[in-house]
Parts: sequence; structure tokens; C-alpha cells
Amino acid sequence: MLCPYFAVYTSLMNFQIDLNKRIRNSSKGCTSFFKQLVQVFFIFPTGLMFLICYDILYSLANFLVMPFLILISGCLGKNWIQPFERLLDTVMYQTTGMNYMDIKGFRSQRTILQLQLESIP
Repeated sequence: MLCPYFAVYTSLMNFQIDLNKRIRNSSKGCTSFFKQLVQVFFIFPTGLMFLICYDILYSLANFLVMPFLILISGCLGKNWIQPFERLLDTVMYQTTGMNYMDIKGFRSQRTILQLQLESIP
């Protein structure tokens, strides 16, 4: 059950290490204390807890909120789903520093690994 988290965790950990190196080498080099603290937690195995929390957040969002947004979008003719997905991506961007493409790739990689491991007898 935790195998996809370990596989995805290594790529996220490498991303955070590279991000820390880029911040240190840049002339700006100043980030908030909270962002630096979160990046340290991603580098250590405590990052697995963040990944599980992200999964819970996305699962709750897709299970509880998304059906209502689909109904509201269908009835009102306005897209309410895209702003909600942007909100979820913003949460991940603020905590990890990943851009939009990294977030989508990360989520796709995790999903593919979960599906692949479920198909193994």
C-alpha cells in the first residue's frame, strides 16, 4: 500500500534538494522560514506523511466536493471545477514549491504507480 508513496517520494525529495540548491545559489536566496521548514520535512522521511495528507486532501475533494461542483457547473453553465482544481494546486505549490507541470506530473506518477501495483497479483 505504501509502495507508490516511496517511489514518488524519491522524485519529490530530489526536487526539494534541487530547489534548495537553486535558492542558495540564487542572488535572492531569501524565503520564508515556513517554506524552508516544509522543504526540510520533505527531504526527510517525514515527507511521506505529507504525501499521505495530500492523498487524503485530494480524495476528500474528489469524493465530497467534486460531485456538487459538477452539478452546479451543469445547472449554471459556468465552470466551477477548474477554479477548485487551481485551489488544490495552489495548496501544493505553496507547500512544495513545484510549478503546475511538476504538480500534474507528480499526481500522474503517483496514480500510475498505484494502478500498476494494484494489478500485480
